[in-house]
Parts: sequence; C-alpha cells; structure tokens
Amino acid sequence: MTKKLTMFNRDKRTSLGSLMRTGFVTEYGAEDKFAAAVAAHDSAWLEHKELCAEQKIKRLEDKGVTADQKLLSKELEQLEKSIAHSAYR
Repeated sequence: MTKKLTMFNRDKRTSLGSLMRTGFVTEYGAEDKFAAAVAAHDSAWLEHKELCAEQKIKRLEDKGVTADQKLLSKELEQLEKSIAHSAYR
C-alpha cells in the first residue's frame, strides 16, 4: 500500500478521479476512506503550521520585541495560516 500512497502528491493536486483510474481507490477501499485519510493529513498539517506560528510569536515575545514588531509578526503569521488553510480547501 505504501507504493500506491506515493502516487498522491499534494503539490501536483492529484485528483480522486485520477486515483480511481490508476486503481488506487478500487484496490484499497471506498472513496470515503481515502477522503478521510487526506482530511486527517490536512488537519495534522494545519495544526502543525498553527503550532509553528504560535511558537514563533512566543520566541519573539521572549526576545523582547517591540509592540509594532509583534503586531507585524502576528499579521504575517495570520497571513501564512490563511494561505495554508486556503491551499487545502
């Protein structure tokens, strides 16, 4: 199953239809199982990005960064989160 999973690449936006044509979905189960696996991966990735953003803000606060710099940093982190979130919708 591992070799078949490597066919799915988020950067290339592999569609469910192409996976069905290659036999991935029919060989390993229904589409809902595949969709659940992709959703779990996306959820974990988004949680990781949010955790990284929070840690970066915490490090800035620990360094004693000025309020303007913190605000700018928070805006940039929010932008990164929104871009990451929209990439998986």
